[in-house]
Amino acid sequence: PVNVLRSGGQGIAAWKKWYGLAYMMELGVGGPRYGAMVDSELLLYDKKDCGETGVWDSFLPRLLEVESSKIFPAARVDDSNSYDFGSYKMTGRSYDQAIIRENFGWVLKAFGNVCRSDRCKLVQEQIDNVLFSWWTDLPYVNFEVAARMLPHFHRSGSLVQIERSGVMPRAPKGHWQDLVRELAFPRFEILSYQQWCVLTEGFEFRDVTNITGHSAWGSYNEEPKDEARIVDLHPMWVSGNVVKKAWDGQIPSLSKEKPPLLVFHVHHESTTFFTDDWIAYWQGLGPMPH
Repeated sequence: PVNVLRSGGQGIAAWKKWYGLAYMMELGVGGPRYGAMVDSELLLYDKKDCGETGVWDSFLPRLLEVESSKIFPAARVDDSNSYDFGSYKMTGRSYDQAIIRENFGWVLKAFGNVCRSDRCKLVQEQIDNVLFSWWTDLPYVNFEVAARMLPHFHRSGSLVQIERSGVMPRAPKGHWQDLVRELAFPRFEILSYQQWCVLTEGFEFRDVTNITGHSAWGSYNEEPKDEARIVDLHPMWVSGNVVKKAWDGQIPSLSKEKPPLLVFHVHHESTTFFTDDWIAYWQGLGPMPH
């Protein structure tokens, strides 16, 4: 859609993820209950996890446990790093605060651009304290929640009225994709889903800065500061940078009892995860890595 193309690369990426989820929401009886907004550069944390002694079968129970806590972990972003965008400069704090505010502005469209709920203060605290919750743990979406959320952003008021009370996400083929097709979603799209959950589903942001330290830019799970105790949070996924720092002893080792299941951004640590070898293989320029 033209309005999505106008939103630029990050906006297109956000739309692509939501459109993929919309497809999954139409898979009928027996379809998935959850989706996740992830990039493609993923690996299993332990390649043996799908074997007889692996822990992959703990994925759904752990996801249910995470969701039942009604908590989104987040850490404060500070001004320790600044970045030059050519015509202007921003610190990590100011950049991430703008992203959080942008997502809340999008969510407020469902409420006539005015937030009157008592829970609005929780999202405002997220903005004021720059509590960045993007990808601090697996960015899952519950399709029941998505079914209650998405109709509020459709241009047809009658559709919103019909579905406002919430419906099962199963729908005829094309229903959710048609709804999502014309929507321009904010970048770092999982933040708006989380904010919706805080406003309407009883969730809260948990400030874990005392455990992870301040973030300099983005999430502590992307580029953790030395000594960050991510092990204490038992995330379902971590970045390639977290894994490398744990292996190198720059942060405490990750849990063996409740380990991560996935690693994202593995291409940021190409030497550690041999991603260049895989790229060469896919391009027909080398053998399959072992």
